[in-house]
Amino acid sequence: MDLIDDFLEGYTKPQTLRAYRKSLEYFFEINKADKKTYFKDKRNYDQDFIKFIEAMEKYKPMTRKARINHVRAFLELNNVNLEKKTKKLVKLKTKNTKASTQDKVSTPQELNEILQHGTLKDRALFLFLSSSGMRIDETLHLVEDDIPSIKKHDEGKKLKFPIKVYIREEYTKTNESRITYISNETWETLLAWIKDKPRYLHQAATKSIKQKWENDPHIFPYTYPTAHRMWIRLLKQSGYDEKDLSTNRCRRHIHTLRKYFRIYVAPAAGEDVTELLLGHKDKLSNVYRDKYPEEKLGEMYLKAMSGISVFQKTSDDIRQVHEELKKKDQQMKELQGRMEKFEELLKNKDHLLTLYENQLKNGKKSA
Repeated sequence: MDLIDDFLEGYTKPQTLRAYRKSLEYFFEINKADKKTYFKDKRNYDQDFIKFIEAMEKYKPMTRKARINHVRAFLELNNVNLEKKTKKLVKLKTKNTKASTQDKVSTPQELNEILQHGTLKDRALFLFLSSSGMRIDETLHLVEDDIPSIKKHDEGKKLKFPIKVYIREEYTKTNESRITYISNETWETLLAWIKDKPRYLHQAATKSIKQKWENDPHIFPYTYPTAHRMWIRLLKQSGYDEKDLSTNRCRRHIHTLRKYFRIYVAPAAGEDVTELLLGHKDKLSNVYRDKYPEEKLGEMYLKAMSGISVFQKTSDDIRQVHEELKKKDQQMKELQGRMEKFEELLKNKDHLLTLYENQLKNGKKSA
């Protein structure tokens, strides 16, 4: 076991492991250092770290910041005390860092047009992401036990909407479990996909060069690169694959589906509820978490469901339309009643005029 393996032993998330390993491999490569004997070779750690920071200049700001922090954590965990000037350089190179790509979040209509080009497995995954607010890595780790309603549906039980999703702590960015929900249209698409998944896995196991298990327990049995290719394909086919001029990356990348959730849920469900469903740990204290039990979160999500629906209207929308139509009908009846009275007056106008003239004549005679 080398120093990198030893450092990563405490991490479990695949995405974190890949990111840290890539940063540390590059650090050793740049400094032409031995991964097994680095801390025994009496090297100048500050000099090595500064050389690594300089080599990171060619990378985008967010990538540079992440990799510098990875290596710094590695050094500090191994009791390396960096000099003040080195720490100052780190602060300078990671200050005010923000994403280079200018994101673009789709509207419900645009997302509809994008998903029209997808297969069942495409629509199931991307509707799930847009209606749950989950991160792609969290979603790809889900198994059927994380959505209890799947089993209840098989047993023929009557379900209460919205459908709840449990996200286990070992797959969240904050290492805290949470719940979220999916829309009715996502639920219908998900059930269709689960029925079709065995056929997909059988074909994948037959065709794939890499080993593919036909009994894969994950609801979405793909890797992140596969999901990324699926999304890019839909963007190209729908004509929504515009790229950022400075980074040449698609502006509507997968993570914008999480932003889609944030934008279209918050107006109806409120900022607090939306942040809780998204799993933004730093935004809310435990006071807010206690304030919104699961029943309340589900109730607030239902209010926001129409805002994130892509293909169909929710029952609330339909009910609202019916209520508006009833109001229109009542207004039409009232208007019709007034018209009938007016027509009756017009029919009797000659008689009324005669009465009026007679009253005038009688008034003159009496005078």
